[in-house]
Amino acid sequence: MLTRAEMKQRAKDAMSSASTHPVLVTLVFLVISFAITGIISFIMQMMSIGVSIGTSALDSNPAVIGGILAVLPVTIILSLVSFVINSILATGLTAYYIKTIRHQEAGMETLFAFFKFAVKIFCLYFMIQLFISLWSLLFFIPGIIATYRYAMAVYIYIDDPDKGILQCITESKLMMVGHKWEFFVLQISFILWGLLCLVTCGLAALYVAPYSGLTCAVYYDNLKYINAPQSAPFEGQPQFN
Repeated sequence: MLTRAEMKQRAKDAMSSASTHPVLVTLVFLVISFAITGIISFIMQMMSIGVSIGTSALDSNPAVIGGILAVLPVTIILSLVSFVINSILATGLTAYYIKTIRHQEAGMETLFAFFKFAVKIFCLYFMIQLFISLWSLLFFIPGIIATYRYAMAVYIYIDDPDKGILQCITESKLMMVGHKWEFFVLQISFILWGLLCLVTCGLAALYVAPYSGLTCAVYYDNLKYINAPQSAPFEGQPQFN
């Protein structure tokens, strides 16, 4: 297994040699993600204000009840739309990181390459969150452990979109046996970078986000190699092209 320093160095090397710079791709991802979240939040807020006004006028206008009841399903739909789009973009960004650390051609189109898999991606993220939530019911610690147990599911899916949702989750569970603490420590090692993001009001995230994302991709590739030693590390074309 590569050391944390070696993983981070590989991430830096991949960042410097990328044809489309990771900072640019990450910036586009953040702008679109924040824009979608902001627009949907604004719409939901306006609807909430409408409900408040309607409630105050309820005695004089009973017909308002139908409008108030209609808000709930619309709110749920808008929340689902935000969740789906952000999940698809997050998957595309992770795919970009994987291709970049493998020194394969990756560009802005990779960020949007998974919209055709929207339903499957939604189901994958939903099942991951469901399992984590169920484990969290037992207490805080089991939920954290579950988060790392299923941390590689999206990476596995990206490498082979033909795999089933539960298959990706199961393979992640097996892959992370004995490695959950290791991956946790790797992520915690970016804590000072996270503080820098706070100090700079998020500006440093333009560098820190792709740096940490590429490092996690290196970790996945190395872990994949350890679990399949017959294959050479960082070789082979992923199946999401």
